[in-house]
Amino acid sequence: MRKKIIAMLMAGVLGASMLSGCGNEDKSAEKTKTEEKEDKEEKEEPEEKEAQEEPAEEEFDVVETIAGNTDIPAPVEIDMNDYYSIVTSYPDDYYFGFADIDPLADALLITSPDFVFDAGDGVTAATQAQIYGFDEIGNIKDYGCVVAGGTATPLATKDSQLYYGGHNDMNRLYIDEPTSSLVEDKGAYFDEYEEATVVGFMTVAEGKDMFQEYDDFDGPSDFIQYQAGQNSFKDFKEILSFLTPGQGYAYVKVKGVDGDILALAETVDPKDKSSMSVTLYRESDNGAIQLGILP
Repeated sequence: MRKKIIAMLMAGVLGASMLSGCGNEDKSAEKTKTEEKEDKEEKEEPEEKEAQEEPAEEEFDVVETIAGNTDIPAPVEIDMNDYYSIVTSYPDDYYFGFADIDPLADALLITSPDFVFDAGDGVTAATQAQIYGFDEIGNIKDYGCVVAGGTATPLATKDSQLYYGGHNDMNRLYIDEPTSSLVEDKGAYFDEYEEATVVGFMTVAEGKDMFQEYDDFDGPSDFIQYQAGQNSFKDFKEILSFLTPGQGYAYVKVKGVDGDILALAETVDPKDKSSMSVTLYRESDNGAIQLGILP
């Protein structure tokens, strides 16, 4: 999964307004040393106050108790929740895997046993597969089949693109949700392929055994849903109302996606207001849709 550090704006503490950022760093060359010293002292005071208002560790424990479950689902569990009905519609001896080829959500790849092989290190790879992903309104769409062809190499992903080909050519593709289309870029991307990660597959039968609880699953799938006691929201404003002290949010842009994406952090570093893991939502006509968890 993509490993990103996203700067977050901390949620207000005890109903206070959002914390302001660091002071203005631009200094006029005409300032005297005395003015600079006074300016520095003025900046240090809010930092001391902020440290005093930082929620204690036990306050986070209370939040976890209210949530009732502190185990956030793994990415594969979220993917299986999305695609369970499609996976289980295929024969038990077929193979499936999940590929990061969409900026907002993983895609489902399904293939017959004729196109899989042991790639080593416990990974079952495939040379062709049917692709399922989300469209611009959040519905699952069949995007067609990808075929490596020739002296085929394993399907692999890098930077949200799927690489496929052989010894003579190496192409790549990705899902463009705003246009509900599969964008292909044919060429000789062998250097990029060398750094790509082979997509791992398992049988449909194995998937049923491991994830049968996701048949008609409608429970919470991230920390904000646990805290809210619901798994659907009408808009960003409703989601933000369930944040607690020490948690945070930011509006971010994703290439190829119109509108803001809401990034939520269960914990925020009070020093630089950053987080190593975020949950992403976007607004649609059907309400606020959860896109996944990073990393």
